[in-house]
Amino acid sequence: MADSIITVAVLPERITAQNANTVYEQLAGSSDVDIDCAGIAHCDSAGIAVFIAVKAARLAKQQTIHYHNPPKQLYDLARFLKVNRLLFEQQQ
Repeated sequence: MADSIITVAVLPERITAQNANTVYEQLAGSSDVDIDCAGIAHCDSAGIAVFIAVKAARLAKQQTIHYHNPPKQLYDLARFLKVNRLLFEQQQ
């Protein structure tokens, strides 16, 4: 893993159904593999679906992506949906 976490452009503070497609395109088209999620203030289930879809798309191409520093709300939602280990491997 790289020494530093790369931020893809600037992730929006809110990831919801309203901007899910835009965020997907931004992440799926990125060459970065380490994504800092610290700036996300709110994420709904559509946002979680984006993170899963991007990870799946990249794995299908034998590429990786790692999400780091999930805020509590994001991590708690992922844990509720039982995907926290898939998305945030060994965090929190």
